[in-house]
Amino acid sequence: MTNSNLYAVVSVRHKFAKRESISINELKDEKIVIFERKQAPELFDSITNLCFKEGFIPNFAEFRDDMESVIMAAGLGEGIALMDETAKILETEYTVFVPIDDCEINYNWYLTWHKENKNPCIKIVVDSIYS
Repeated sequence: MTNSNLYAVVSVRHKFAKRESISINELKDEKIVIFERKQAPELFDSITNLCFKEGFIPNFAEFRDDMESVIMAAGLGEGIALMDETAKILETEYTVFVPIDDCEINYNWYLTWHKENKNPCIKIVVDSIYS
């Protein structure tokens, strides 16, 4: 189980782009671009439940298959993407990651690999996660 801060990923032209942070309630009237639930069910459910807890139903305007497509859609102004801080490595010149105040999500990470694979990078990744 890991805890991660949640970010609104917006186009550099979006009204939130210059803000230091926003509240989750400010998303209630915004279009949200998100993964298909099957791609990241725990993240999807955490975001949905967080919005419900704050008293609104998220306006999921678009569903994408991967993180890069979600961030690209946000950069094009098609909506706001909600991502955890691990996605910040994909920030582009067209996107801004705006922290959402007091908004931490919890979910499990699962690692799988072929045990016959002797690539030394596997050990580095696993060690960094468990450290």
